[in-house]
Amino acid sequence: MEVGVRVHVETLPTGEQRHVASAHLVFVGLDREGRPAQVPQVIAESDEERRRQAQARVRREQRLVRKKKIAEAAHSAG
Repeated sequence: MEVGVRVHVETLPTGEQRHVASAHLVFVGLDREGRPAQVPQVIAESDEERRRQAQARVRREQRLVRKKKIAEAAHSAG
């Protein structure tokens, strides 16, 4: 599961807020033995949620490609 996070800071005297960081955190469901396990999917109900899920799928594919390239590079160097 991927969760988007936005961090804002607030200037106390003025109350002005500004965005300072964004991130996508990835969580993995685990079974009783601590191994990755299937969890129920979140059902997108709005166009916005469907758009975000599509973007999350793209980010996941990009992560997997990077992971594979890193593993291949480590294998060739080793």
